[in-house]
Amino acid sequence: MSTLLADLRLAARTLRRHPGRTVLNVAVLALGIGFTAATFSIVDGVLWKPLDLPQSEDIVVVAEEGHQSSLAWLSAEDCDFLLENLRSYDTLSAQVTFYSLVTPEAGASQSYVGAYVTASFLELLRVEPILGRGFAREDEEPGALPTAMLSYRAWQNHFGGDPVVVGRTFLINRTQTTVIGVLPDGVHFPYRHDLWLAMPWHLAAEYGWTLNVVGRLADNVTLQQATTELEHLAAQLDEARPLDGSRRRWKPASYVSSTIDTS
Repeated sequence: MSTLLADLRLAARTLRRHPGRTVLNVAVLALGIGFTAATFSIVDGVLWKPLDLPQSEDIVVVAEEGHQSSLAWLSAEDCDFLLENLRSYDTLSAQVTFYSLVTPEAGASQSYVGAYVTASFLELLRVEPILGRGFAREDEEPGALPTAMLSYRAWQNHFGGDPVVVGRTFLINRTQTTVIGVLPDGVHFPYRHDLWLAMPWHLAAEYGWTLNVVGRLADNVTLQQATTELEHLAAQLDEARPLDGSRRRWKPASYVSSTIDTS
């Protein structure tokens, strides 16, 4: 106890002498704890929680070759090329995770783990909204009004299960966004997400976003066949758009055995 009291007195003196530095240190520590907690939450969701989706064992990701559990981060241009040219997959979707702040018409703001996703997102999951609709290609076009889908959990906890939430507009990260759908209970793909926005391809290309590609293998296509095709397309991109000092080393990997590369 005496040691604890001495530490507290030392901390108080430091705060009086260097208040700015102390506040900065506390803020950095809080940020680090928050980031660690968020990272554990996401990795926990991938490593130890099975996907509650139809035929989830068929879902694969584009991963980095040589890194057993590392998702590949692709430019918007490379993503678009794969989505247009991969034939080993029944459905493909691009996505990128972000942290969102939702401000309702009344009440406190709430932060959620969200993702920008492409229009094929619900086709990939093989689920249908319980309210409203999913994304359409028109939602991704330049000039389209921002649209969002909510998880069942967010709909219940933040919006009180309001049955007319679809069509209402809220501030999401300071942008007026219209809710177009609510997903079934238990759907939080890709990790522990509660919010999904239509992918703005023009912004992804303009600001250099890096994206993940997820898909379902087509019937009668093996993982080895998908690997061969992906290597072939990567070689085409290496020739057309070489990277500085490296090449694209991609492979398909089972989603349920993959984790997030947080580096």
